[in-house]
Amino acid sequence: MTSIGGAEMVDWKLAVATATRLVRPGPDVSREEARDVVAELRRYAKSSEEHVRSFTRMSPPGGPADDTPVLVVDRAGWIRANVAGFRAVLGPLLEKMQDRRGNLPGGAVLGAVGGKVTGVELGMLLSFLASRVLGQYETFAPATRELPGAAEGGGRLLLVAPNIVHVERELDVDPHDFRLWVCLHEETHRTQFTAVPWLRDHIEGEVPDVPRRDRGRPGHAAGSGSGRRCRRWPAAGRRRTRRRVAGGASSNWSRPRPSGRSSPG
Repeated sequence: MTSIGGAEMVDWKLAVATATRLVRPGPDVSREEARDVVAELRRYAKSSEEHVRSFTRMSPPGGPADDTPVLVVDRAGWIRANVAGFRAVLGPLLEKMQDRRGNLPGGAVLGAVGGKVTGVELGMLLSFLASRVLGQYETFAPATRELPGAAEGGGRLLLVAPNIVHVERELDVDPHDFRLWVCLHEETHRTQFTAVPWLRDHIEGEVPDVPRRDRGRPGHAAGSGSGRRCRRWPAAGRRRTRRRVAGGASSNWSRPRPSGRSSPG
C-alpha cells in the first residue's frame, strides 16, 4: 500500500492532469498529414522489427505470442503511459518508504499534502519531457483501455508522432529517413527485452534496493523504461536550407494506434 494515512504518496491522477494541461500539443499539421505520419511510422516500425531481428538473430522465445505492442501516440498519450509505468515500477519502492516512515504524527495530513505536491512536480517534469522524447521502450507497461500492453505487463514501444515531425522539420532532414532511423533505434530496445525474458524481471527486482545502494549518492533515480530524447541527426543527412518550425497547437494527432501484427486489436 503506497500511502500515508490512507492518502497515496504520489497523486498519480493529478500528475496526469498537470502534465496534459501544461504540455504543448505539437506542430501544426492537417488531419490528412497526421494520418499519413502515423501510417508511415507503423510501417517503419514493422519493417524495423524485421531488420533488427534478422541482423541480431534475436526474437521472442515464444514467437508473436510473447511479443509486445508498438503504439504511435501523441504527447498526452506518452504522459499517460509513463505515469502508468512509474506507478507500476515504483510501487515496491514506495511501499518500503512507507514502512520506514511508519505511523508518523499527522500522517494523514502529510500524506494528502505530500501526495499532491509530488503529483504536481511529476506532472511538470513529464510536461517538459513529453515534447522532447521521440520514442521509448516502456519496460513496465500495465495495459489500460487506451494503451494496450503485452501479457502480464511485459512492455510496449511508444513512438511520439508530434515530436518526430517537429524534430525532422527543425533539422530539415528527409522525413522518411528520419522516421525509419527512430524506429530502428527503438526497435533495438524492444528486441533486447522481448528476446531476453529474464531481463525485465531482473530490473524490476533491483528497484526496491535502490535506496540502500544509492544512499548518500545524489542524482540517482529509478526510471520506467528506455527512452530516447532527440540527438543531433548526422550532418550528412541535412539539407542545406534549414527552417525552424515552432511547436504549434494542432489537435489532429491521433489517439494511440497499435502497429503491426505484434499489437493487440
